[in-house]
Amino acid sequence: MIAVPTAIVALRLLVNESDPDRPRIDIPGVLTWSGGLFALVFGFSNAATHGWGATATVVALIASPLLLTAFVLIERRVAHPLLPLGVVWDRARGGAFTALLLTGAGLLAMFLFLTYFVQQNLGFSPLKTGVAFLPLTVVLILASTTSQIRVIPRTGVKPVCCS
Repeated sequence: MIAVPTAIVALRLLVNESDPDRPRIDIPGVLTWSGGLFALVFGFSNAATHGWGATATVVALIASPLLLTAFVLIERRVAHPLLPLGVVWDRARGGAFTALLLTGAGLLAMFLFLTYFVQQNLGFSPLKTGVAFLPLTVVLILASTTSQIRVIPRTGVKPVCCS
């Protein structure tokens, strides 16, 4: 009821002005980063179905590090980088990013292989497997929220992260 008149008034009063000093998006960075990650995932996925010696697998797995290296070289030279490398090279931030990457990869691998084990070796259905993971998920959530509130202020991040 009120939205239509408000939209009409807004269209008449608001002027679309672009900021001339607004930094441009880093198109070469976007293309090399996206292409490198796509090639990496495609290479591993293709290896699972067609084997490690397949031409597409080899080309993708060679292209991925080349594209990601090109991304780093582009980001070092561009005026407005997609990812300022100083953020990654900073010891505290870089360490935190590495810890998050390893934690995420470890959890993903754990859930993947536990799913395979529970379904193939124990004979659980997909629904029963999901229900079986609920206690673990609840404990992970409780542990992560509790540790940042109660443990980290007393001990610091390093003992919690690196133990």
